Amino acid sequence: MREKLKQIHIGKQAKQNDLLNN
Repeated sequence: MREKLKQIHIGKQAKQNDLLNN
């Protein structure tokens, strides 16, 4: 369960990074 939350958190960060980079 903890691994899934980690993946979701990483996914959210990746989305934010994409928004900042563009």
